[in-house]
Amino acid sequence: MAWHRLLSRKDRKSWIWFFSIVVGFIFMIGLLSARMAQVRREAVTSTSDHGEPPVVVMKVRPGAVWKTIGVLARVDTGQTLDIFADVGGWVAKRPVRIGERVRRGTPVMVLRDERKDIALREARARLAAARATLADLQRRLEKTRRLTQAGILSQDALDSLTHQVEAQQATVDGLQAARDRAEWDVEHLVIRAPIDGRVVDIFPDVGQEVFPGQKVLSMISTGVRRVKAGLDAQWARVLKPGLKVTLVSREGSRVVRRSARLTGVSPDIDRASGTYTIEAEIDDSHPDGDPWLSGEVVYMRIPVEKLDHMVRIPRTAVLSDNAGAFIFIFKDGKALQVPVEVTWLNEEEGAIRAEFIPQGAAVIVEGQVGLADGQKVRVVKTVTMKSSTPSGK
Repeated sequence: MAWHRLLSRKDRKSWIWFFSIVVGFIFMIGLLSARMAQVRREAVTSTSDHGEPPVVVMKVRPGAVWKTIGVLARVDTGQTLDIFADVGGWVAKRPVRIGERVRRGTPVMVLRDERKDIALREARARLAAARATLADLQRRLEKTRRLTQAGILSQDALDSLTHQVEAQQATVDGLQAARDRAEWDVEHLVIRAPIDGRVVDIFPDVGQEVFPGQKVLSMISTGVRRVKAGLDAQWARVLKPGLKVTLVSREGSRVVRRSARLTGVSPDIDRASGTYTIEAEIDDSHPDGDPWLSGEVVYMRIPVEKLDHMVRIPRTAVLSDNAGAFIFIFKDGKALQVPVEVTWLNEEEGAIRAEFIPQGAAVIVEGQVGLADGQKVRVVKTVTMKSSTPSGK
């Protein structure tokens, strides 16, 4: 019995300690909350004593906005084109470098072969001699025809000379074809770019012998710049050609953006990825040109849903606490805290219903961290957000 009484006393002490700790913890929380409220009030008072905090506000422009989805897309500036030598020779010059942009018709490699130069001179000489012989036979034929008509020469003499002229004409035609082929060989010692593009690789070096049909250079087309991406069926089935999309990439702190226009959606699924391939052409009117190389991965934003009577706001303008998301608006010289429901359009922007913002108010987009509801603030800059409505929809 004494042992059980001892245990009961120990249990009572344990429970007393437990409740003491709980009460102390609750008391500490209350003190901290009161202190935080006091600090916030002091901050407001201090601010009003030492000047109103500066803020940047955004004008409210209700309207239609587009919700977008983001997918990774691969830049495809064109298929790689292999260039082959039409004739043989030895490399005399390589006037272009790897990575260089070239226009169609630009010499990309120069071959030399003295044998082809000699063959061309010989073909020209033979053709000239054959033409001279043909001209002489034609004069004799014309003279013989007049004499035959006068009864001085027989018809057999005219027929014989006619056959000689025809045979010589065939010889001239054959030699002319040989001359043309020799000229073609010499002309094609200079290998020219067949397209506008960028040089990917150059294979033979100066002095190396090249044979007919040998690959000498690879290029990639820059005439049309495309991007390709995979998309789930729920979105692929509603997209239409002509839709404007945005391409984004980040290089450190630098953000690169280009617009592109959807050209097509594959009707067949890629069984490896379970997605449908979409293709878009990059806008080539940008003054900075093409910022990406073939094969680079960029982020594609695709507008998929139109929302009416909304206000676009940057992600940085949205704050949150235990009660949910809220923003600060500027009205009558004060910062007012307004709870909102945000529809995220992309990773940088959201949209809220226009009725969340009172008439004549502006959204605080910078300087809102640490503000108190009803605190006086000073506007140092007013900004606007550009329209997000895509064309082609």
